[in-house]
Amino acid sequence: MGRGLLVFIFMEEQPMKKAGIVMGSASDLPVVRRAAETLASFGVPHEVHVYSAHRTPGEAAAFAREARANGFGVLIAAAGMAAHLAGALAAQTTLPVIGIPLKSNAMDGVDALLSTVQMPSGIPVATVAVDGAVNAALLAVQILAVEDKNLAEKLTAERTVPASQGSAAVHDDAPLVAYDNVSFSFGERQLYRDLSCEFRPGGCYAVVGESGSGKSTLTKLLLKYYDGYTGAITLGGQDIRTLPEDELYRTIGTVSQTPFLFNASLYDNITFFSRTPAQDSEAYRQLLSDLNLTALAQRVGDASLGDFGDNISGGERQRICIARTIRNHPPILIFDEPTTGLDPENVALIEEFIFRHRSATRIVISHNWDPAYLDRFDGVVRIG
Repeated sequence: MGRGLLVFIFMEEQPMKKAGIVMGSASDLPVVRRAAETLASFGVPHEVHVYSAHRTPGEAAAFAREARANGFGVLIAAAGMAAHLAGALAAQTTLPVIGIPLKSNAMDGVDALLSTVQMPSGIPVATVAVDGAVNAALLAVQILAVEDKNLAEKLTAERTVPASQGSAAVHDDAPLVAYDNVSFSFGERQLYRDLSCEFRPGGCYAVVGESGSGKSTLTKLLLKYYDGYTGAITLGGQDIRTLPEDELYRTIGTVSQTPFLFNASLYDNITFFSRTPAQDSEAYRQLLSDLNLTALAQRVGDASLGDFGDNISGGERQRICIARTIRNHPPILIFDEPTTGLDPENVALIEEFIFRHRSATRIVISHNWDPAYLDRFDGVVRIG
């Protein structure tokens, strides 16, 4: 009997490929965000970009050409009307491209559907229904799952879970925030009179009003910046006047409209020099992915970001500050006009993150009165 030869092949586990979401305009985010939320629910790393097949064709083509080398495994393109974006990307890459035709006022999205699905032979685009962002994301997950056993198991499990159980879990310790007949004045100027409102655990709420109306002051009262108000502000049923500041600030994380960075590395800025989580940990990699900072981390390494982050963009600075705030997982997050002065792409990235981060209660201070934007919130508090 001959002897057999046993050959052992050890294969290093490869990181999951990313999904790239490209939309023709930041105004497409209300639909596109549903794709991002679906990808996030499966733990798929993804990036969201704004490139137009007509207004920025060079940037769109370059993104598609470099996508495979940059770690992407599938692309999703969302556009309305002429809807050439998916085809323009598909022409520049051999990665699978999924098109989301978007509804417009003219033809209810039929024009975009036909433009997306009618591709010439040799340049395929997988096309979902009009505004079908969830199915586009699920198809992307299925494509990535061909080479990822864990992702395939998640897909199988998802098919057996009732839809009512599919949303992200809310912090077990997320408390109800309640303002009960609160009145407050600066000198002789009264900002609130008998104001009552609630921010329920896991919800996303907007606080809107004109400049100087007291939007930011409302949350500063919660953070005990000021006293001298009447009525009660409670956190989990407990009056904040009786809460120690350290407990309050463990529960609430804040992101201001003016990001502050140190002349230090990206990692030190995110971890506040605490070295937690570890730089080589999955938690840190996920934090980078959640805020679309993975490419920046690869680019800058351990180099200093400059005084106040002068070596990076304003959008990157703000996303770093958000990462710093959420790394300790506070159950309540306050965003004080976090997209002020940013370009449309970074506005879209940050807004997409806020609406997707359903494990925390989110309070967003804004002066954006657009009904389409406000309709996405679970509640709106109007000041003034």
